[in-house]
Amino acid sequence: MGQRVCHRIPWIELIVGLALLSGSQLRQAAILAILLNAVFIIGALSAMAGSLDIECGCFTLSKAHSSVGWALIGRDVVFVALAMPLLAGRFVEHAQVGTEAVS
Repeated sequence: MGQRVCHRIPWIELIVGLALLSGSQLRQAAILAILLNAVFIIGALSAMAGSLDIECGCFTLSKAHSSVGWALIGRDVVFVALAMPLLAGRFVEHAQVGTEAVS
C-alpha cells in the first residue's frame, strides 16, 4: 500500500500545482497543499527523531539528493505560509475583482 501512495503523491502535487496556477478551486488546492506539506513536515520530523538518514529527491531530477533536515522542514513551512492567504480567501477576493474588471 505504501508504494501505491508514494507513486500517487507526485501526481497529486502536479494537480494541486496546476489548480493553484490556473486559479481554479484555489481554496481547495490551498487545503491540499497545506495538508501535503504538513504530512511532509511530520514525516521529516519523524525521520529526524528516529535518526534515519533519508534522502529527499524534491525539486531535482539529478541523482544528488539532499538529506532530510531542518532546511527541508523550513522550506515546507514557507510553503504552508504561502498557501494560508489562499485558504483565508484574501487572494481569491482580489483575483475575482481583477477578473470582473477584465470581463
